[in-house]
Formats: sequence, structure tokens, C-alpha cells
Amino acid sequence: KYQNSTILKIKKSKLIVSNYDRVQEPKNVKSGGSSIEWGIKKAIRNLKNAPDIIFHKGDFGKEPMIIVFGKNPKDIMKKILKIM
Repeated sequence: KYQNSTILKIKKSKLIVSNYDRVQEPKNVKSGGSSIEWGIKKAIRNLKNAPDIIFHKGDFGKEPMIIVFGKNPKDIMKKILKIM
């Protein structure tokens, strides 16, 4: 669940983190059902390595989100526990 306190913990961790702004999302993407794809492309555009976490603060009618990536479920759980 997105919370400012969680984002602060994520930023203090040694994980690779990126984010994107749903307010900047083009209208055709919002109505076309490819919001997450657009957001991930935007978030990784300037990264040298794959991110562990991508988050956004939401938009009107869109819930904030934190996405955790990993090699397998165990890797994802390890990252989640690191920020809890």
C-alpha cells in the first residue's frame, strides 16, 4: 500500500527505486488500458539497471501504487521485508 512513510523507507534502502507521475499520462494511454506499461517505460527510461521498485502517487480516480520486482516470489518477499 502506498504511504509516504513507506516511500521514505524505500528511498533509504539500498534498492534501486524509480517513480513516475500519473498526472503526465497521455489521455489516449488512460483510456487505452496501457497505463502501467506507459508508467514503467517512463520510470526506467534513465536507469542504468533494472529497478527493484517503481511507484506512483496516483491521479484523479487512480490509486497510488508501489510495484516490487524480483527474480522469483522469494526475492520479492525479501525486498518487501527489507522496507517493512
